[in-house]
Amino acid sequence: MASCWVHVARAGGETVALVHPSSSDDVVSEITTRLHAELDAAGFDVEELVAVTAMDPEEPVNTDDLPRTPRATIVVTGEDGVASVDIWVPDARTHEMAVRHVEVPPVARQRAPSVLAVRTVELLRATLLGPPASDAASGKPEPKAAPSDVDGRGRERRRLRFGGELGAAMLYGGHGIAPAFAPLLRLQMGTSTWGGRLNVVAPAFGAEARAAGGDAKIRQEQLSLDATVTWPAEGTFAVVGSAGGGGYHWHVSGTGVAPNVGHDAERWGGVVQAGAGALARFGARFGLLLDAEALWLAPPLVVRVAGAEAGKSGQPTLGVSLGLWGAL
Repeated sequence: MASCWVHVARAGGETVALVHPSSSDDVVSEITTRLHAELDAAGFDVEELVAVTAMDPEEPVNTDDLPRTPRATIVVTGEDGVASVDIWVPDARTHEMAVRHVEVPPVARQRAPSVLAVRTVELLRATLLGPPASDAASGKPEPKAAPSDVDGRGRERRRLRFGGELGAAMLYGGHGIAPAFAPLLRLQMGTSTWGGRLNVVAPAFGAEARAAGGDAKIRQEQLSLDATVTWPAEGTFAVVGSAGGGGYHWHVSGTGVAPNVGHDAERWGGVVQAGAGALARFGARFGLLLDAEALWLAPPLVVRVAGAEAGKSGQPTLGVSLGLWGAL
């Protein structure tokens, strides 16, 4: 590339060449200033160069005159108020130049230079962490890669994890039936955002229905599968949404007041559930989860004592749980 360069400034750290045209375009000037500040803050040694001739976006910039070989070259180009940034990085294996192209983001005019500068430095740091993509070695501009797709935190958020929860649950349907209490076991597989879990609530004791002719004690078991979403994926507090379904079992044991006689009965059915919860994390892998769910039983159940309706399942029934959550 035949051109002349004027050496302007340098900072301290790993060397990065920052190249911009000599024109006094306000947008280019502001982007260059923001980029220089962001590179300094990231610990790079900035060699700022001014191009006194037109730059070819398809060709890398010649930086042989610099006292130190730059680890990467950032080129700012612009015309008629439209600017873009190209990041040129040599491939450590092939010694050819790979390029990452960054467009001005669709944000307000006053925020665009700052957002573009931050994105450029994030992409530069992500690119330097690993070798550039093989198809970028041709020197052709390619789409901007999201930093979260290449950095460690992004890989961690997408990694499948096995986890679970151990706690206690309450089932309450109202309509004449007292609440029941049970241990809760959950097994979960998924990422830190999306997952699927197996829920076991069994055995639940304490539910009963009473009438003048006697009473009925109810033992409940419930097994279900649901899908969950957790937001945000990191931080101390998160919201957990869930939806799914499964099956339920009721064992009803009746006690009659003479001359009535008590009977036992078994009932099975399906359940559909939807819920929301609050997760308080103790670090990255443990926390306390408070969950509330609405449960629809099919078919709904009615408990009769001496021919009279003593209670029935609520539609929906409320399920509340509190447990210790963990993930591997």
